[in-house]
Amino acid sequence: MSTAFDEVMKELKQMRKEYRAEQRKEAKKFKKDKSKLTKHVRKAGQHAPSNLDAFSEKNMYYSDSETQRYLSGTDYADTYNSTYTEWD
Repeated sequence: MSTAFDEVMKELKQMRKEYRAEQRKEAKKFKKDKSKLTKHVRKAGQHAPSNLDAFSEKNMYYSDSETQRYLSGTDYADTYNSTYTEWD
């Protein structure tokens, strides 16, 4: 009876050893992929939205002349101007 038990235990230990080896291999692969991703994210940091000119203080807001030029000739600007005098 002990021989059957020993054989089963040997087989289970072998299976456990193979499983752990497979887990280590997957963990190593994951770590390698993660480091690649981290490198790419760091490299892409220079292209982050915070580094764009659109978000600089100088370019963040429209000037009054740009706003007037945009609004001139639009329907809602004409409607606003026609109803603005009626409010007084």
